Amino acid sequence: MESYVWFALAVAFFGLCLLYAWVRNTMQSSATPAALGSTSEMRPLVGGQSENDLGVDRDARAFLIARHNKHGYLVLNAFKERKGQHGQLPGGRIDLGENGAVASVRELFEETGILVTTDRIKYLWPIGNKHFYYVELNDNDQVKGGQLSHSGEQFRLKLSDEHISFSFYKDIHAAAKAVLRHSGGAPANALEKYASELENEA
Repeated sequence: MESYVWFALAVAFFGLCLLYAWVRNTMQSSATPAALGSTSEMRPLVGGQSENDLGVDRDARAFLIARHNKHGYLVLNAFKERKGQHGQLPGGRIDLGENGAVASVRELFEETGILVTTDRIKYLWPIGNKHFYYVELNDNDQVKGGQLSHSGEQFRLKLSDEHISFSFYKDIHAAAKAVLRHSGGAPANALEKYASELENEA
């Protein structure tokens, strides 16, 4: 009789293990980049891999040039002892298992409270191992209960602990100057490059 009890317990334990594996796999698959949407354009990353590849470079970063359709370009203000107060573009490290599009969406949410899907963002280009995207914002993207912009616009964000305020710049060159000390100057270069593309299209 005792052997039957142990056999039943072993079968039940095995069943629970299978159930756990199935639930874990289901949750992971629902959090894949496909669940967030897809970028309208994919360009190559450093090393010849596509923007859609996962976990390409442990040191790769994704940044967003975020422009509000009325207020201008979004700059997050931070303070660090080494740099003092300086502007930043939303963005950060691309985590293992992410592509740049998903990382930029995640970083935007973590740093501002704005939640967008990847079908709203456009991949621009890489500068070294930093990958730049563009997103158009509107009043529906503001975060209820957040703080107002430092530059005076009626727009609210829920900032992360690493940021003290945020500002909008209608002049893209002024925005580039504001982020000059961020991430080795790459975000400033990206804004200037984007400005050149806009001027060429005009």
